[in-house]
Amino acid sequence: MAIAEDLFQTRPYAEIGVADVARAAGITHGLIYHYFASKEALFIAVCEDRAKQLLESSLPDPSFPLPERAERAIAGYLDFVEAHRVSYLNLFRGPNAMEGEFLRICDETRGKIMDYFLDSMGIAEVSLPATRLSLRGYLGFAECAVLEWLEKPTVPRSWLERLIATAIGSALRAGLALDIQPLAPEITAMLDRYDEHLASRGRPDS
Repeated sequence: MAIAEDLFQTRPYAEIGVADVARAAGITHGLIYHYFASKEALFIAVCEDRAKQLLESSLPDPSFPLPERAERAIAGYLDFVEAHRVSYLNLFRGPNAMEGEFLRICDETRGKIMDYFLDSMGIAEVSLPATRLSLRGYLGFAECAVLEWLEKPTVPRSWLERLIATAIGSALRAGLALDIQPLAPEITAMLDRYDEHLASRGRPDS
C-alpha cells in the first residue's frame, strides 16, 4: 500500500498498473492479487488511508473558537493537498473519480467535515437539513476552488484561504437561518464573531 501510495502521488492513476506496483515492491503480481482483488481494490484501500490522514490534518481541536478552528482547518487541508497534489488531482480528476467506492470515500470524508463543524458549535444533534445542504454546497465550492488552484494557481494561497473561510461562514449562516427560527443568541453571536474576525484581517497578502 505504501508503494502504491507513492506511485499515486507522482503519476496519473490511469498510468499506474499492478505490474508497476509489483516491480517497485520487488514482488510478483500474484502476491498483490493475494491481498487485493484488483488494481482498483488496492487504490481504494490507499485512498481510504489518505482520507483519514486528510481529516487528521484538517480537523483541529474543537475547543478553539470558531474563527481559529476554521483557519486551522483550512490551513491544514491546504497543507495536505499541496503536499499530495498529484494524488488529490488523481482522486477528483482521474477516471476513477465517478466510481462507486471512490465516491463513497469522498462522501464519507465530506460528512465527517460537516459533522465536525456542527459538533464544535454544539448543534450536531439538531435536525439541520438546510444547514447540511448548505455545508455540502460549500464543500463542493471548496473542492472545485482547490482543484482549480492546484492546476492553475492564479491567486496567492492566502486569497484562496480567505475565499474558503468566507464561504464557510456564509454557508453556516444561510442554512441555520432556515433551520432554526429564531436563531439562538449564542449561535448568532458566534457567527457574528466569525464575520468580525474575517473583517479584522483585512485584505490577505498577495
